[in-house]
Amino acid sequence: MDAQTIQRWFAELDSDSFQTRDRARQQLARLGNDAKPLYRAALKGQISLEKRRRLEGLLSALPAGYDVSDFEVPAGMTFLTVDDLLAQNLKKLPDPDTFEEGTLEELVALEPYSDKVVPGLTSFLDRGKSEWLRHGAARALAEVGFRARAALPVLKEGLGDPDPNIRKTFQMAMDKLEQCREGPAELARFQKLAIAQDLRELKKRRESAKK
Repeated sequence: MDAQTIQRWFAELDSDSFQTRDRARQQLARLGNDAKPLYRAALKGQISLEKRRRLEGLLSALPAGYDVSDFEVPAGMTFLTVDDLLAQNLKKLPDPDTFEEGTLEELVALEPYSDKVVPGLTSFLDRGKSEWLRHGAARALAEVGFRARAALPVLKEGLGDPDPNIRKTFQMAMDKLEQCREGPAELARFQKLAIAQDLRELKKRRESAKK
């Protein structure tokens, strides 16, 4: 739905015609939670008491509970999604000059929200990467647990590496992953993936509103 149409509906909430007001209210109600930030923004402005009452009614009629649109990003602050954080951390890893303490830990923490973490970490197991990076990626995959079992074939290839330390780390990671079983945390991941998607869509809406 284009912004011009939505703004027209907002304006029509103040119409002298009941039919026009009611039609605008119905159209806005169909937007669901996507309209929540718009209602809140409108309520902060100088509007008539009747329009305020109708907007508050639309807001209160939305489904109970929290969603990402309940959170406001203060002016001047950058809105980062899971994808943004993932890209930043994966970019830091290969370069010792940009690598920061806790980067691998943050990637492990992001994993429940993205299917790209395990492939990203697995790509750093390759023999062409630095030794410290391969060690770190293997340990991080071991911390991820069950969902990192996709990396087992690559870890197994590393058992033939000429470096005994690499072989030891890769074997440790394999042992840990092979013992992992799917549990309640895996089921809860669906909700976390949904949250990450909501954040992507919220960022898109914010960026579109600026254009």
